[in-house]
Amino acid sequence: MPDDEFAERFGDNLSSCTNRKLAAVTLAFAALGKEMTGLPIDFQIQQQTHANKAYPGVRSALFELD
Repeated sequence: MPDDEFAERFGDNLSSCTNRKLAAVTLAFAALGKEMTGLPIDFQIQQQTHANKAYPGVRSALFELD
């Protein structure tokens, strides 16, 4: 997610372990995905700069929300 949008929605804390709002959204999407598919879902929302630094190279999101 673009840095400015991430900060607007979740603040400056990038960790879903200590950012309650980020954790709630992450867990909600994971639970929804599991309910819809019956499969375990690892859902993550990451700040773009952090994600690009931590995971260089080509990545592909399954879907994007506008």
